[in-house]
Amino acid sequence: MKYLHGKTAGLDRSWFGLGLLLLLISLSVRAHEAEESPRVLLTTVAEDEVEDSTALNVLKAVGWAALSAISLPIGSTIAIFWPPGQRVSSILLAFGSGSLLEALSIELFGHVLHATDDKR
Repeated sequence: MKYLHGKTAGLDRSWFGLGLLLLLISLSVRAHEAEESPRVLLTTVAEDEVEDSTALNVLKAVGWAALSAISLPIGSTIAIFWPPGQRVSSILLAFGSGSLLEALSIELFGHVLHATDDKR
């Protein structure tokens, strides 16, 4: 419990507040862009172009998945040889929680924006 009442408690709150502020700014910018963007018309594409782009998109998705999956063992290996202190750990946890909150909010508000956009 000493950790919660020490010097780093204020640091955690300030990082969380910064993450929350960035979340609100990004959501307001996205909402503003959604209101101003013109409707995109769907066009037909040749089947060859669709197959090529699909294969390329699959390769891109596999690459991004491999990159995100390899970050856990790399981070674990670094932490074994260089254990982070309380300050670094608290900063990383605050950043991670803010990122997860932003991702969740974008998922939820994105659906709401599309639902209200369809009703107009």
